[in-house]
Amino acid sequence: MNMPRKACIQAPGVLHHIIICGIERQPIFKDSLDYENFLKRLGNLLTATPSSCYAWARMTGAIHLQRNAGDGERDGAVSKLAGRGRTGPAK
Repeated sequence: MNMPRKACIQAPGVLHHIIICGIERQPIFKDSLDYENFLKRLGNLLTATPSSCYAWARMTGAIHLQRNAGDGERDGAVSKLAGRGRTGPAK
């Protein structure tokens, strides 16, 4: 039985490796416009929060991010970026 992971604790200055995966290894972006939308949301997140993104890698079925949580960043910022809670592709 697979148990869901617990939410990570975001502490200022701690480097996090974040993986956003497609369901059942399906592509996470339907086209280049969808990917550009993701980059826009990533940019908005980084300018609206005191965090940094040091690197990211785009793969067909996943995005890998290396970032840190800045002082005062709220938990859930990455969930918003990943589109958690949506029923379709992240928008």
